[in-house]
Amino acid sequence: MNHKIRRYRRAIKGLVVSALLRLKGVKVADRIVIEGRSPFFLVEGDLKLCSRISFRSLYGRIRIIAFKGARLSIGARCFINNGCIIESRDEVEIGDHCLIGDGVQIMDYNYHQVNKGSEPRCAKVRIGRNVWLANRCLVLPGVSIGDHSVVGAGAVVTKSFPSRSIIAGNPACLVGQVKCEDDWIRH
Repeated sequence: MNHKIRRYRRAIKGLVVSALLRLKGVKVADRIVIEGRSPFFLVEGDLKLCSRISFRSLYGRIRIIAFKGARLSIGARCFINNGCIIESRDEVEIGDHCLIGDGVQIMDYNYHQVNKGSEPRCAKVRIGRNVWLANRCLVLPGVSIGDHSVVGAGAVVTKSFPSRSIIAGNPACLVGQVKCEDDWIRH
């Protein structure tokens, strides 16, 4: 298919989805760009999409879910790839210019209770600016990942890390530091 036609198709799909989301009460700052299937949005809580977010869903559908009473915010110029799942029952905040790889899961709650009579854990998740979450990593409740950090493929992030961290493993641990200026943006 002609590249120009594909570009217009993505833009039109993004405009239509943005308009439909606004009708549902979602705060959409500008337009969003969609390549492939439209993401699945379940919006019972507060969802905020900042300007120029790109969704690529060629083979695995993206799911964005804000349950009742939850707040979910995705920063400007973020890129979200195939099969990602972002779910919030409390609060999930993703900073500007983040790259989110295939199959990444971000959730601020555990699905089930661990012990009889206990409640599933629910705690805010914060992903800083210009963070790269590589393919198939998992970000669990209560985690904060600092600006300019990189999370390696398949990592299971169970605790918080400061800015400019390189994180890998299961459970994730610090394996290095990102060297960059504060205004640097990853492409």
